[in-house]
Order: sequence, then C-alpha cells, then structure tokens
Amino acid sequence: MHGTLQVSRSPQRQRVSIGHLPVELIMMIFYEVYKLGLNSQAVEGSELPPLTSVDFPSSTLFPNALAMVCSVWREILSSVPSFWTRVVIAIDGNATPLSLIKGSFEWSRPLPIYVLIAPYSSTCDETPGEGHRVEAVMRYLVPELHRCRRIRFNTIQVSSLPPLQAFSGQAPLLRELEFGCTPYDPWAEEKPGDVAVPLGLMCPGLKTLHLNGRNFCNVCPPLSESAPSFAYDLWLSHLPNLTSLTISNYRVGGRNGCLSMAEMLRALQELSSLAYLAIKNVEFDDESPSDSYTLSSALWRLEFSDLANGLYLFFGAVVLQEGIDTLDITRCNVNNVAWENVSCTELTLEQIDGRYDLGQILKYSLVSALNVYECPSFDDNLLYCLMGSSPSFPDEDVFAGCLLALVIGECDNFSMGVLKEMCERREQQAWEEAPWQSLDDIAGINFEMCSPITDVSVYGKGDLTPEDEEWLNSYNSRFHHS
Repeated sequence: MHGTLQVSRSPQRQRVSIGHLPVELIMMIFYEVYKLGLNSQAVEGSELPPLTSVDFPSSTLFPNALAMVCSVWREILSSVPSFWTRVVIAIDGNATPLSLIKGSFEWSRPLPIYVLIAPYSSTCDETPGEGHRVEAVMRYLVPELHRCRRIRFNTIQVSSLPPLQAFSGQAPLLRELEFGCTPYDPWAEEKPGDVAVPLGLMCPGLKTLHLNGRNFCNVCPPLSESAPSFAYDLWLSHLPNLTSLTISNYRVGGRNGCLSMAEMLRALQELSSLAYLAIKNVEFDDESPSDSYTLSSALWRLEFSDLANGLYLFFGAVVLQEGIDTLDITRCNVNNVAWENVSCTELTLEQIDGRYDLGQILKYSLVSALNVYECPSFDDNLLYCLMGSSPSFPDEDVFAGCLLALVIGECDNFSMGVLKEMCERREQQAWEEAPWQSLDDIAGINFEMCSPITDVSVYGKGDLTPEDEEWLNSYNSRFHHS
C-alpha cells in the first residue's frame, strides 16, 4: 500500500538498549537522581547539602541500587565522590556485599561521610551473624573516622553493637555518634560493662551521643571515685559541645553489674552544655547516691522510659539548676519520688502502670501542659483532684494549679462528664479571681487557686460521642476565638 511506513525486518538490525547510551548521558541521568535525594539544608563547612538521612537501608536507595545493576554503571557512579557520601550498610540476611562496603568508603574520598549500619527493617527477629557482620564493617569504618560527620548503628541485638574502645583516632568532623538498638527482646541480658576504660576516640566537636549501657559504663568513673568533686579525667570531659545524650538498653540480670546511679551522675556532671538527656531501658543497682550532683544549667528536656527504680534514684540525687521545659516518662515506676522538687513546663506520661497513682506527680506540680497516653490511672478521681472538689470532699487543694493545656489519648477510665465539670469549674474559679480578655491576659496572670485550662484534646476514647466532640470544640473556642 502506497504511503505506508515500511519497517525494516533485516536480521542485521541491532537492538538498542540503555547500555548503548553515551556515558555522558548516563551521567546526566545519575546527577538528576542524585539531586532528587539531596537534603534542602546545607551543612556547616560543606559546599553541598548532604543526601537526605535515612533510618534503614532500602533496595532502591541511591546510589547502591544503581551500582548493583551492572559493572558499567558501577564504574560511572564510582567516579563521583559526592554520590557516595551517604554510606548505608545493611547487616541482616540480605547484607550489603563487602565489595560494595569497601567501595563506598573508597569512592567517597576525600569528602565527609554520613554512615548508617542497620538491618532493612526494625521488625526483624533475632538475626544470626549480625555481630560478625558489624565486626566486618568496622574494619573499613575505623580508618575513615577522620571523614565521618555522622555514625549511626541500629542493630537488632544489643550484643551486636561494637565496643566504644574499637573507635580510636581523630574524628574532628564527627557531630553525631549513635549506638542504637531496636531489640527483638527488650529484656535481653548481656555481659556487664567495664568502667573507666581508656578510650582513644578524639571528637571534640561531637554534639549528639547515643550509647548503649555497656558502652556508657566505659565512660563512667570507678565507683570509689564517683563523688561529685573528685578530680578524674573522664572521656566525656573532652566533649565540650555535646548537647544531646541518650543512654539505652542495659540489663545484666541480678543486681551485680547493674549501672550505678552515682557513677552515671558523676559522668554527666562533665557535660556543661548538655541540653537533652534520655535514659531508656536501663537497669540500675539499688544503691542511692550519698551525694548530690549538679547537672548542666542548659538542660531543658528529660526523657525516661522502662526504668524500674531509675526515677527514684535520679531525682533523689540530682540538682537541676533550672526548671525543665519538657519531661517525658514512659513505662516507669513513679513511686517514691519527691515530685514536689521536680519542676517542668510540659509533662508527658505514657503507659504508666495502673498500680501507680498519677496524683502524686501532679499534686504540687506547676506544669502548664499535660499529655497523658494509655494510662489506666487517669480516671475520675484524678479529674476531681484537678478541680479540687469531689462528691466526698468538696473543698480540697487543686492539683496542677497552673495547668493550661491537657491532652488525653487512649485513656478509657475517665468519664467525659467529670472532665467537663473539671474544666468548667476551673474556668469559673479563675474568672472570679481575675477576669481576662484574651489568652495573653491569662498567660500574664498568677492565679492563686488555679488557672483555666484553655486547650483540651481527647482522642482514642471508645465512648466519645458527637455531643462530647461538640463540647470540646465549643469549650476550646472560648479561649481561641479570633
């Protein structure tokens, strides 16, 4: 048929694949993929922004995924150091090949690097051989310490984490060092850590440090030298810029080998710039420190979780130079703490066992924001305490008299009727004492009896009705009207 395009069917016609593209064009495509993954924020001292941080390896992560396609692509990618500044190494069943680990460090030279060693998923069960894979990675990582800006471990087994002693050398660029673990068994026991271990890692610019308990023991002084004023050269004293510290996952079984609160606090005293402190899933011995320890005046946030006796020991020995802005407590024993001496602006209580009375925390509290999640003992009795009146005792002291914001999540042992009564009563009492025109007025008034709660949120409550939601919206709008 005339006018019809004739397609050659010659057997000599060659197929064209992506492998036939010019190297320059492939490189342009790789650069576009690279730019898609850049972090929008530049890093101090670096001309280019880094690749976006990730928490776990991925089969589609740039440039690893493309480098595994063929040797030609790998050779092209390896010629651009900036492609390899995010060194992500998988240590579970589908582990990153040693050849790619070695190449990642070599191909990124001489640029600063951000290193992540983790499994593909945090939901893995026990991973056989994880510790050996970490050891293999260390052989390539330690010689590159001088280029590392961030090093993050996130293993499944806490015993797989490398010893802090294995890191030796100058790391002037290092700002974040994390020995994290998402344990398949949070109650897994390990060998006790040694205290006062000589350490050869020099990283004076470090700002964020996360140590598992065994490694934290290494930076503590001997028990005989843990008094607050004892002159002992601690590794932490050489970290003048450290602002964030997390201590996690330390259970040794029995009381021998548990972390000493006195040793920990003596070490923490060395951190003059510490602003954030978290202690999670750590087993302490039962010995109360005989001395008081003064922590950094910059400290503004404390987080505690899964502590059997840690709160009692900590607050019994710590002197806080300033009130804490934010205090988060999750799955902890809250008994026997002198809560009247604990001052914070915002308090979060999560999954506190129903055996523990939350009223002991709030009775003398000056907290202005309270967040309560999955706490069985958040009930009508506590709401009566927050209004200073109950059917049996109509004129009691009001708990948390400065409270302004209340968030209640996944709590079912209170009734909306009593919550409404509490909020309305506090509002009335505060109005009778000092009428206001705006939220700014309320913030500037020092109420003698109690402040009004100006923001109330309830979610995850099974019997919450449309009428309850309407009341919440109406109540909050009294204070937040435009």
